[in-house]
Amino acid sequence: MEIIQTLGIDVTLLLAQMLNFGILVAVLAFLVYKPLLKLIDDRRESIRKSMEDADKISRQREEMDQARRAEMTKIEKEAAKLLDQAKADVAAAKDEMIAQARKESDDVLARGKQQLQAETARVTADLEKAAASLVIKLTGKLLEKEFTAADQDRLIGSLESSLHTTHHAKK
Repeated sequence: MEIIQTLGIDVTLLLAQMLNFGILVAVLAFLVYKPLLKLIDDRRESIRKSMEDADKISRQREEMDQARRAEMTKIEKEAAKLLDQAKADVAAAKDEMIAQARKESDDVLARGKQQLQAETARVTADLEKAAASLVIKLTGKLLEKEFTAADQDRLIGSLESSLHTTHHAKK
C-alpha cells in the first residue's frame, strides 16, 4: 500500500470513483445499452424476416412462372391439337362435299343419259312410224301404177307384216 501512497493515489477516492464508474456502467447498460441492443436485435430480426419474405416471394414467383410456362405449353398443345382436328374436319368435309358433288353430277349425267335414250327411242319410233307410213304410201302409189288390185293388196300386207316384224325386233 505504500506504493499507492507514494504515487499519490487516494484509495478512498479511487474506490469512490470505481463505484461511480460501476454505477455509471450499470445505468448506461440498463438505460442505453440494453435498449440499443434490443433495437439492433429487432432491426436484425426485421431484416431477416424481410429477407425470408423476399426469398419466399421469389420462390413463389419462380413457381408461378413455371406453372404459367407449363400452362402455356399445355394451352399451345391443346391449340395445336384443336387446329389439327379442325384441319382434319375441314379436309373430311371437303372430301365429303367433293364426293357428294361427284355423286350428284353422276346422277344428273345418268338422268340426262336416260332422258336422251328415252328421247332417242321416242324420236326413232316416230321416225320409223313416219318412214313406214311413207313407204306404204309410196308403195301404194307405185302399186297402183304397176300392179293389179289383188297384187297390190298382197304386197302391202307383206310389207306391213315385215315392217312390224322389223319394228318389234328393234325394241
